[in-house]
Amino acid sequence: VTDSQRHAAKAMNFLLIYGGSAKSLQWRILSDYGDFICLDEAEERLERFFCSYPGVREWQKIQLSEMSYTTSHHFHNCVRGFFSLPLTATRTILGRRRIWPRFGAGITASKFQMYNTPCQGTGADLIKLVMAEVYEKLSDEEARIVGSIHDEIILEVPEEKAEEYASRLKEIMERIGSEMLYPVPVKAEAKVLSSLAE
Repeated sequence: VTDSQRHAAKAMNFLLIYGGSAKSLQWRILSDYGDFICLDEAEERLERFFCSYPGVREWQKIQLSEMSYTTSHHFHNCVRGFFSLPLTATRTILGRRRIWPRFGAGITASKFQMYNTPCQGTGADLIKLVMAEVYEKLSDEEARIVGSIHDEIILEVPEEKAEEYASRLKEIMERIGSEMLYPVPVKAEAKVLSSLAE
């Protein structure tokens, strides 16, 4: 798979998983890659995607059905004391909740947010678990975490041990990711670079 094919697949995956339409797919392909496809072709690609991954459409239906389901969430403040409100919540794989308030008959969450929160929130949970283990296992040594960008962790290490630490970081990321997302295997990449600009 070439880099351009990988980037196109990644853009299509994110767009369609989060509720993008054929029209938005058509626009995305034009804006990101300079390729024009007609709306019929975009519709065909969308349908092929969901035929290949029927579980995605089923998962989207479940997420949307949760927009009308409420549970009581308990709160406390100095004015009202303890009280509860019927609210809608989306959850990550680890159970972390994002609560959506209700106004009138509907909730303030959009379809996009109902799809996005479990995915991006689970990604955030995963990277936090990885960072905690990296800190615990490698910080007593010569490595230190200097940054985290989305699903990347940046370590600063002595140059002569860079390959060793890259290998250890990759192992931690793949192990934790594969355990958390089982049975989905998780693959990570580790690169040794001399500056953040690289």
